[in-house]
Amino acid sequence: MRKRAALHVFLAAGLLLAGTAAGLAQEEGLSKGINFKLGLGADILSRNVQWDKGTDGSKLKAFNVFLTSEFEFPIHLALGLFAGLSFSDFNGLLFRNLPFSISYQAGAVKGIVLGGELRKGLFSFGDFQTEAAVQFVSSLGSTKKWLIEGFAVPGETQGKPRWSQLNAGASLVYAAYENFRPYLGVSLNWLWGDFRMTETMGDLQGTQVREMRQKGLVRISLGTTFQVTRQFGLRGEAGIVPAKGGTDLSASLRLIYGF
Repeated sequence: MRKRAALHVFLAAGLLLAGTAAGLAQEEGLSKGINFKLGLGADILSRNVQWDKGTDGSKLKAFNVFLTSEFEFPIHLALGLFAGLSFSDFNGLLFRNLPFSISYQAGAVKGIVLGGELRKGLFSFGDFQTEAAVQFVSSLGSTKKWLIEGFAVPGETQGKPRWSQLNAGASLVYAAYENFRPYLGVSLNWLWGDFRMTETMGDLQGTQVREMRQKGLVRISLGTTFQVTRQFGLRGEAGIVPAKGGTDLSASLRLIYGF
């Protein structure tokens, strides 16, 4: 718990420091050879997950929208941080260890999303380049409350989810074009988290925490970067994770502005 909290604070502080450092670097002429970029991004994902070490399964559907900052160094290294809003839906998740069992049907839970990524160019051959990348994303959901109706006494439930995702792998980039760079990626993708549900029904109260893990592990992705103008670019990607019970899907789009 303390390690996760420290990581969240680090990412938030890093995003703030990145923007401050970029401004100082430009003012003092220290950014020679380093490209600084800001952008707006959005991610969607649909994951098959298992709960409590495989006792049952459901889907996590999430939509994230965020601001990004990125530094590109002349050694083929890029460091990025992002922060924004997350909307996570766990429709159909069962909670049986409460005073009255419930199936979650309350829609998406709003929260914050924080993350960071590191990309490193490896080697080139012909018109192709290889790249390694690692990305961490964490969503911290807010507490969502709703009333329980149809009983002799009033009832209330409170739910709070959180999840994290780590993706690490390599990609093959077709670099024959100056402004258009499609790529194919293969990576390992871990997802974990939990959902805490508290139910109060008159004098009765209970809390259940359900822990989740991903079902599939290997992610295959197709993407491209497109430099529209000298300063403005687009980056898009779609990926699949074959898993028991269905195929996981994800997609992302970023609008990037370089200084």
